[in-house]
Amino acid sequence: MRLNRLWDNQSLGIQPIEAGQAASMAEFESRGRRHATRLSRKIAAVGIALVVGLWAVIIFATHIEGQTAVERARAQGHNLSAAFASESTRMMDAISAAMELIAGRIREEWEHGQGTLDAARLTAEIAAVARPVVRAGLIGPNGRMIFSSMPPAVAELDFTGRAEFEAHRDPGSPPLYIGHPIMETQGQPMTLPVTRRVVAADGSFLGVLMFSLSPGHVTRLHQAVDLGRRGTLAIICPDGVIRARFSADRPDGLMGVGTSVMDGPFNPDLPPGGVYSYIRAGAVDNVVRLFTLRRLTDYDLFVSVGVDLDDILAGARNQKLLSIAVGGAVTLLIGMLTVLLIREIWRRTMREIELAHEHGRLEEAHAQILRDRERLAIANRELIATAERADAANQAKSQFLANMSHELRTPLHAIIGFSELIKEQATRPGPATPVAEYANDILSSGRHLLELINTVLDLSKVESGTAILTEIVVPIHDVVNASMISIRAQARARRIRIEVSLPQDAPLVRVDLTKMRQVLINLLSNAVKFTPEEGTVSVTASRSADGGVLIAVTDTGIGMSEDEMAIAMEPFGQVDSTLSRLADGTGLGLPLALRLMELHGGDLRLHSVKGEGTTIEVVIPPCRVVANTVPVP
Repeated sequence: MRLNRLWDNQSLGIQPIEAGQAASMAEFESRGRRHATRLSRKIAAVGIALVVGLWAVIIFATHIEGQTAVERARAQGHNLSAAFASESTRMMDAISAAMELIAGRIREEWEHGQGTLDAARLTAEIAAVARPVVRAGLIGPNGRMIFSSMPPAVAELDFTGRAEFEAHRDPGSPPLYIGHPIMETQGQPMTLPVTRRVVAADGSFLGVLMFSLSPGHVTRLHQAVDLGRRGTLAIICPDGVIRARFSADRPDGLMGVGTSVMDGPFNPDLPPGGVYSYIRAGAVDNVVRLFTLRRLTDYDLFVSVGVDLDDILAGARNQKLLSIAVGGAVTLLIGMLTVLLIREIWRRTMREIELAHEHGRLEEAHAQILRDRERLAIANRELIATAERADAANQAKSQFLANMSHELRTPLHAIIGFSELIKEQATRPGPATPVAEYANDILSSGRHLLELINTVLDLSKVESGTAILTEIVVPIHDVVNASMISIRAQARARRIRIEVSLPQDAPLVRVDLTKMRQVLINLLSNAVKFTPEEGTVSVTASRSADGGVLIAVTDTGIGMSEDEMAIAMEPFGQVDSTLSRLADGTGLGLPLALRLMELHGGDLRLHSVKGEGTTIEVVIPPCRVVANTVPVP
């Protein structure tokens, strides 16, 4: 069957062309190249679109992640500022209660003392009541300290004009005021002055009560909450000045005290309880933080919680780097796949164009292959028929030999029987008669014919698969000795010396004794037959490396070449030599011995040198060795 197209592969969408249209080949090639170009552009466009979409998603996801992190931090800042404001309010309430108690003692002392104060007793009461207070004192209406537990450097100050005093000079002043930090003693930490207006029962101005607090007493929240390495908590007054500022590296609250934050988005007009957040660089250390500012409800104070923006965005930044790395890898992969796809499209296009050129040449080759296939099919059918005929002939031969066994043996037994009778009668005392000689010839010929027929029948049984083994366990000595009996007379007649060398401890083997004896008789008979007079035939037995048994028959006869050994192993094979032609036999001795050993699972190995002699090894496999040794009687 001929092919009617130059190319029938439409994987790229290119239509094939009819055979014989050689002029259309150039147009076909041009059409294929244009199609590959269009397809490559589409794939490149899809790849670019995928990359653009991928990076758009990465940028959007990164932006959303950053915003989400900021919103989470803002919510956390609101919660922390509420906790900070609550704790600060409780502390201020405690201070306010203590100051109210001391102010009451001062009014009572003023009234009972008729305008005088017992400074020593009031100082002792202040120390007993105001436990969190570092120092305490009363500033008189003239701005000078009336009594104080503070160091002399502070007690001797004139507070006239200072915010701590001036904030309470007029009625309607705030209940409490936290002033600018004061360094009580040179080289000592600064303290926060908390002041309160004190008036007599009649409303006259008695002075300003001042507590000097350590900033660390204001809150303990910074010790219980992890704000990060650069997070801060701060207390700010409406004037925008930091009164206390806590951080991980400065838990004493003194870092940045006195610094103004009015230059930023600080809103002093925030209503009580109001809160808002903003991002800016810190006024103290210039670290960008997210600040949450909350005004206390009951006091004119602000609390500020600052969380480092780098800490807030650390997770988002790591996610961004991971997204960029993944995006870069995916972009590279998309680019590689796009290039590979375009390259594969062009490779296939060029390949299919080449196929179109070669398809015409392949058409004739295909036709020739079909013709050759038909001839091979005919030859194959003839070979099959010949093999079937040969197999039928071989089976007919085997069946014929099996059927003829009885027919041949019966008359031969009769001939032998009558010949023995004639010979026996002819040898009785009396006159000599030539009948005895004739009977002896008949007997010898009949026995020889029977031996030949038995050999042929044995080989036929083995080849047809009908031969069976009658296995017994015997020492290897018994196998060899039983075989030697049949050839000793033949060896003596030719003056050939038989040498037997067997091990002292004979292994026990499980074999068919009759068939093993037949194997050795065939080998010994051949060795005696092809060994010149005065020669030597030796028989040895030994153990093989794998645990089996080797029986070797060696002669000093004519020997064989490689080709002659191959002939000798074939049924009916006769080696072409003068001595072999003179010797009788059917050429079945070695082939039959080989088949019988194969029936035992063993082997027969032939070694020979032309003019020097022959060695034949009988290999009994290890599976037939029943016991390693048995003493020889």
